[in-house]
Amino acid sequence: MEAVDRVRKHNTLPSFRLRFTVINPDTLQSGPVFLDIDLASLWVLTQTIQDIGDLDRATEFAGFIATVLNIGQPPRPLPYQLVQRQYLQEIIRTIAGIQVEQSADMEERLIAFTYHFLRHGMSRDLAARFAAERLGEAISSEAWRKRVDRWVDSRGLDKVEQRKRQRK
Repeated sequence: MEAVDRVRKHNTLPSFRLRFTVINPDTLQSGPVFLDIDLASLWVLTQTIQDIGDLDRATEFAGFIATVLNIGQPPRPLPYQLVQRQYLQEIIRTIAGIQVEQSADMEERLIAFTYHFLRHGMSRDLAARFAAERLGEAISSEAWRKRVDRWVDSRGLDKVEQRKRQRK
């Protein structure tokens, strides 16, 4: 993944734009591909890939879903199918890389997930709100920051530095 950028912010959770460099199955040329995905869906994808536990199995599963969604369409030639598999592998590898915690504990998984996005510019308020929605409890921005900081310290990771917004 070359970039994770917040695309838009609604009253709810924002969407993110994931950028991949893959081979276009139609032209066989390498180039950027963008996938806009909301934070809640990205969470579900990371958890599903983690539950599957293996990138090849996750790719096979994604390929199966793509096949089901394309029922009734003419079959694609083999080179196209191979490039499509590479594309699926790249997406799954990228999404799987977001989730760094292999824990059965939901809070630790959420901390790892939000830590990744905090390092890419997510606000502490948004991280706390997302975690609160998933855990079903009220969590202040400061309380979530402390949980993330303890988790980071226990793993020897880099602290999240929040940029101060300058007023004009």
